[in-house]
Amino acid sequence: MEVYKLQDNEWLKRLFDIKESWILVYNQDTFFGGMNTIQRSESINFFFDLFVDASTTLQDFVVKYEKAINKRYEDEKREDFESRHKSCILSIGSKTEKHAALVSIMNVFGKFHNELTSVSYFTKEKIEKNSSQ
Repeated sequence: MEVYKLQDNEWLKRLFDIKESWILVYNQDTFFGGMNTIQRSESINFFFDLFVDASTTLQDFVVKYEKAINKRYEDEKREDFESRHKSCILSIGSKTEKHAALVSIMNVFGKFHNELTSVSYFTKEKIEKNSSQ
């Protein structure tokens, strides 16, 4: 926003403040192993704590590291398979919902669907631009 000198744009500020609500829609092609960005940085330590500890030798670490990576790979394969072969449950019937169900992975679609259904709580108002401006 600073690069384009848009810090004073109220609409963009509000949109940025609620970025958690819409940002995943634009990252649907990126697989995050079931983790969001904050969880990723915090969970790497937890992930390795399942396989190694302070007393682990270097040789054991290499073996356990390989097991950890293989487990992560298998988990990703399983999630990919489930995401591609499970059907999304549609409740609104809109074109947007149908398109999202086709292009999204299950996890992302669920979050998107929650946001889409919550839109019905908002009112719409047509705003016309004044010709003198």
